[in-house]
Amino acid sequence: MAQQGVLLDQDQFCCSVCLDLLKEPVTIPCGHSYCRSCIEGCWDQDVLKGVYSCPQCRQTFSPRPTLSKNNMLAELVEKLRKTGLQAAPPPALCYAGPGDVACDFCTGTRKQKALMSCLVCLASYCETHLQSHYEFPALKRHKLVKATAQLQEKICSHHDKLLEVYCRTDQQCICYLCTMDEHKGHDTVSAAAERTEKQRQLGMSQQKVQQRFQEREKELKELQQAVESFKLDNSKDSSFQGTEKLGRGGATMGIHQALKEDYEKSGYDKGHLFPVSHADTQETADATFTLTNAVPQDRCLNEVWWKDLEGKIIDYLHNYLKQQQQVNPVAYVVTGAVPGSPKISNPVNVPGYLWTAFCYHDSFTMQWVSKAHYAPNDRSQRVIELSVTDLETFLSDPNRDGYKTPFFIFQGQCNSDINNPIYHHD
Repeated sequence: MAQQGVLLDQDQFCCSVCLDLLKEPVTIPCGHSYCRSCIEGCWDQDVLKGVYSCPQCRQTFSPRPTLSKNNMLAELVEKLRKTGLQAAPPPALCYAGPGDVACDFCTGTRKQKALMSCLVCLASYCETHLQSHYEFPALKRHKLVKATAQLQEKICSHHDKLLEVYCRTDQQCICYLCTMDEHKGHDTVSAAAERTEKQRQLGMSQQKVQQRFQEREKELKELQQAVESFKLDNSKDSSFQGTEKLGRGGATMGIHQALKEDYEKSGYDKGHLFPVSHADTQETADATFTLTNAVPQDRCLNEVWWKDLEGKIIDYLHNYLKQQQQVNPVAYVVTGAVPGSPKISNPVNVPGYLWTAFCYHDSFTMQWVSKAHYAPNDRSQRVIELSVTDLETFLSDPNRDGYKTPFFIFQGQCNSDINNPIYHHD
């Protein structure tokens, strides 16, 4: 007794991308099968992401899977093309709507939606009229692509031939006849080869951009750590930090804490290391008035020259960062004092110099840039502008009353000097 054949649906052997019978079928890791050209076209659009997905189940793959032909499925599809699917129902009509490409061979007022376009025939075909390209040997060699309304853009306007050659000399697609006349002797390759090369270059550029982004994140993290470390070291400076002990009877200050009385009749102002103009909240502004944030500063320097410098730095940073239109612009300002010889009272040292430096990320040059200033703590009316590197050298000079060991203000790549001066005496 003869067994009944298995009824097959043509859709089981259709590519879900082009909706046509599989051509050179390949199976991807999730188990779904596609035409090689269809799945490669989909994945070529994901090169920038670096993550590739199945158009049906959306499973993702990284790196890009290597595609191998599914020989068993290819043989089965080829047999089906020759014999046809006896029990398969006729395809449902799918009429072209707005934005769809209509079949050039359908007659009547309503045409079916085209599935593929032929670059040789310069026509688009619906599922029914496309069958001849799979059945007749003369048409099997034609180049089929996903249905497009811009067929003429793929044809040479001079020779009416397919634009399948790329001229690297003139940076444009040409036909093979163009290589014999106006593009003769030019550097040419196949359009497919150039596309592959461009995608390779694009992938390398993406990796470089990602690497630069990671480097900038690392530099920013190092800079933030350096600022926090400097704040911690500065808070431990015995010249400016004391201890406060609160008891039941009131508050007594530690013996190393500067008192308000120490400044009275001394001729020095309580100069703020962290100026109130740098505070971004009222709470931070209030904290700047503590004595741990103050050093004895010459009154003329404090009220005129140093105040003017602080204002110019703030104006410069506000204006420049605003021009760069960064989402959350950040600038780092570090201020310090070099201990000197005189004292206004036994525990309170008068600095010999005051200095300040700032650093921010320039989104135009993709660099960390900086500038520094220092001034003698006297009435000489001198504020010196210099690079951060030069300031570090100045502060580390053993022949000057500065720091006794090599001194670094910022860590990482924050020593690129701003070319234009930002401070001058009015």
